[in-house]
Amino acid sequence: MSETTNTAPITPNALAAIGRGLPVMLNQSWSFSTSYMHAYVNTHLASCDGANENQVGLMAAARLEWLLRQTRMELSNKFTERDIATLMNCFQGDVFSPDQFYSLVSDVCADFGYDIDEIEDLDFGHFAQKLLALTAAQRLTLADALEQTWHIGMKEKNQSPAAYLSSIGIELL
Repeated sequence: MSETTNTAPITPNALAAIGRGLPVMLNQSWSFSTSYMHAYVNTHLASCDGANENQVGLMAAARLEWLLRQTRMELSNKFTERDIATLMNCFQGDVFSPDQFYSLVSDVCADFGYDIDEIEDLDFGHFAQKLLALTAAQRLTLADALEQTWHIGMKEKNQSPAAYLSSIGIELL
């Protein structure tokens, strides 16, 4: 992204070029997210007169951080350590794309070899119902927390998932 003011629309090809050279997991998430990036940046370039792509992107990051802080409180005391371990096992090191927020339950079911239509008959059903009951913002926040727990909490800080989640404002049952 340029340092100068640019109100010209950013193209999907430009977004793809920015994502080149990223590690595989991040590149895959980037690729599946470009339509959202394209829509957000171009809409906000038009509405933020004189802003460039970097400024629009940083404004988006600020808004996201605000949303995450608000929503982490809503996730507190919803999940057990076992629930988080199940999620961490299923999404080992994933960097989520926005469309994955809708498939959390089906991805976990697939990881266990269950069909999503069978979950009510299983012990797993209560956990799946918790995931299904999450709002879109809560799913985004949960995915972000799982990423941070894996990459920062466990890999960098050598903390347990419960300890790291607590440090970012999510308490477990």
